[in-house]
Amino acid sequence: MPETLHHDALARELAGHGCTFSPAWLHGALFGLIALHDDDHEAGCKRLRTLLAADDRLGVWLCERYRALWSALDGPGLDFGMPLPEGVPAERAQTVIDWTRGYLEALHCSGLDEATLPVAAGRHALDELRRIATAEPASLCRDEDGQEEAAEHAWVTAVLVRELLVVTRE
Repeated sequence: MPETLHHDALARELAGHGCTFSPAWLHGALFGLIALHDDDHEAGCKRLRTLLAADDRLGVWLCERYRALWSALDGPGLDFGMPLPEGVPAERAQTVIDWTRGYLEALHCSGLDEATLPVAAGRHALDELRRIATAEPASLCRDEDGQEEAAEHAWVTAVLVRELLVVTRE
């Protein structure tokens, strides 16, 4: 994953822009918009600016992150996932929740929901992601292994939704 998409790097940049949303939420929202718009960068960036009511300076920075994430997803190797911070279990669990919320909010702002997904697998995937997004951090996972499993489950489920959307666009 490019350095600009690591949790700490995103946190520093967001603070510099005066943003209040978390790096995990942003990363999830970026991935949600990529799932919807795939390589149509202009459409994805436009939705991103709308979702975040971004000014020009922030909008340019956000679109750079959008393109960096898309390039990382399309590049070699798929040892990729959500950026988890180093730290205490509750913070890592909250990161999984925030990432999932960002992903779902991006889908929702673009008009995607169960009714617009053409297959039952997609509807089930959205239900799974909603379950994670509404979980309490303590109930999501109690140790580092559990957090890694929860993060991987959310990531794989989000990738499944992306793949379903790619197939339906073709």
